[in-house]
Amino acid sequence: MSFTVPAYLIETEASGRRLIDYVRQILDAPLTEGITVGHVKLADWMMSDPVVLPKLVEQGGIAIDALLTDRARLTPEQGAYLFTMTGGAIRLADWLRPYPDVEGLAPREPSASAGAGAAETAPPAEPAPLPLSPDHPPIVQGRLGEMASGRLFRCVRGVGENRFLLTGMGVALALDRAAATAAYEALGQALGRDIER
Repeated sequence: MSFTVPAYLIETEASGRRLIDYVRQILDAPLTEGITVGHVKLADWMMSDPVVLPKLVEQGGIAIDALLTDRARLTPEQGAYLFTMTGGAIRLADWLRPYPDVEGLAPREPSASAGAGAAETAPPAEPAPLPLSPDHPPIVQGRLGEMASGRLFRCVRGVGENRFLLTGMGVALALDRAAATAAYEALGQALGRDIER
């Protein structure tokens, strides 16, 4: 059974933290125990496109409900998959840092007692990664040239019958069948190899 974000959380543009609370309440898990920065970053990222992104996460072999309730741990391959999918926004170390840990997350609003200058000195929040979805054109995301351990490239089926997600070296490309075929043929020609159809 696939993970579905409830409509009311989508309609209210809920935060990832609210998604975690929802999952933990439904599955009768402790509301605050074991939450890491990785959990919150993943939930925030999925809420940026709550219909498509959870499906992409599940395609990496990740049980979202078990992960968000801290009943499952990521394998190194799954951690690398999420790192690549999010353009490096979710690092493996984030799964070891307890939440709340503001380093790496958007700054909190300054308290009234912090004074007027506190808001001016807070570092700006990093922009959210671009969503990967069939509604967006193919995109390049991540840090070019980054090399994770293991296979350099991985291809998974995207959402829909003719969608593919090619990831590797800090790049994620969402391709339809025609674009994937054209890329395959171009690489074959560049390498001097005959490509069979």
